[in-house]
Parts: sequence; structure tokens; C-alpha cells
Amino acid sequence: TQKGCPAETASRAAAASNEYGLPFEYLKAQFNPGFIGMTFNFNGKIIHVDRGSQAEREGVYKGMRIAGINAHPIGINATKSKISSLLDDCIVGRSPFTITFEVPPPAPLPVLVPSPPPPDRGSVPAYLEGGEGGEGG
Repeated sequence: TQKGCPAETASRAAAASNEYGLPFEYLKAQFNPGFIGMTFNFNGKIIHVDRGSQAEREGVYKGMRIAGINAHPIGINATKSKISSLLDDCIVGRSPFTITFEVPPPAPLPVLVPSPPPPDRGSVPAYLEGGEGGEGG
């Protein structure tokens, strides 16, 4: 295996699809060496972004997944140590680098079901509306 931050190239792996069979949307974010300000889990899913960090300024948010570092694709089965190794080499390097993130699909909108109207507690039943005894006199 080659050590160091993977070189940026123009090639890109074929677009993946999400659990709905729709293509993922991606965010390509440019970073400078040094502190990035994000934490990810075992498969590259972002679980925290520090306020004011490079990651926040680039639009990274919780729920995205690291899909590539420069042009090196990061598969869903990549280990945290593999991702960390690639990132660490870029962070301590001397050149800006690109991280590509999969943007999660938007949450489905809730379905609003209209409620039945509440009973009108201010109305008087019709049989009580005619005064006393029901007949005028």
C-alpha cells in the first residue's frame, strides 16, 4: 500500500445508490492541513462537527458519510482505522485536500392526518331552544 495522502485526480468511482435506489448527493469539501473539526464512526459516518471548524465552514454536518479522500474512494465497508490513516496523512501534509461526503437523503415529511373537529360545547341542543315547555304562550 502507498503511504501518504492520496493524490487528487479527475477520476471518480461510479455513483452509488442509497437504500431507495436513488443516487446519493455528494459534497466535495476542500480542507487545509491541520485540525478539521469532525468526528466519525466505524464506517465514516459523521457523528460530530465542531463549531467554527473547517468542517463546519465547508458545510459538513452530522449524518454525512466520508465517501472519498481526494480521489480515493472510501467504501461503506472501510474501517475507521483505514479512513483515519488516510486522513491523518492529509492532515499532517502540506497541501490542501478534498474530502467527498455522501449527503443523507432528507427525512420524509410527516403525513398530517386531520383530526375530527372538537365538539362545540357552547351550543344549546335544539330541544332546549324554544324557552320553557317548548311552546310560547
